[in-house]
Amino acid sequence: MTHVEPNHDAVKWHQVNLTTSATDAELNHVLEYYADWEPESFQWSCLARDLKRLTGALILVLSEYCPAKMSLVTRSIEGIPQKLEAVIHQLGHPMVGHEWVLAEGVYEELNKVQLHRLDSIHEASSYHIPEFIGFTIEKMLGIGSIYSMGFLHDNQLLGNFVLAMPKGHELVSERQIMLFSQGVGRVLAHAGMDRSNES
Repeated sequence: MTHVEPNHDAVKWHQVNLTTSATDAELNHVLEYYADWEPESFQWSCLARDLKRLTGALILVLSEYCPAKMSLVTRSIEGIPQKLEAVIHQLGHPMVGHEWVLAEGVYEELNKVQLHRLDSIHEASSYHIPEFIGFTIEKMLGIGSIYSMGFLHDNQLLGNFVLAMPKGHELVSERQIMLFSQGVGRVLAHAGMDRSNES
């Protein structure tokens, strides 16, 4: 899947309309906009930016599911650039393009229409990021609650997001996040990312 930056008009439109108090009509409008994207130019960064605004997250990570390897591949990450650079420095590798093989039981959890509250970055990374590095990142960035949810279509996992809230802040739009995520699952399937029939 090719990574393409969103065009200027798309960014401007979403800056005006998508916030933590977005209405159902606004969410549907954005999802209709996504539905016009072609599979070869799916704009992961635009989707990540929109989800970050909708959730009020400090950092938001989007990944695509690879069924052949039972892994998630990071496609986009949104947050304050200086903070993201600090995370990359701690990890020792870029986030975008990195593959995370799912630990036992993680697929089953993501394959539920549910917003999951996680205990740590260690858990959010499917236990790949060592606990001490995860704790260092959480403390350095002032991370509070961490959540994850899968993008699903016809009971097939197509991707997921992980969001980290600033310490002392909680989600205020869980219903809208659930609705939007379910809509994103339909968009991903329409974009040709439902590969459940692959051998």
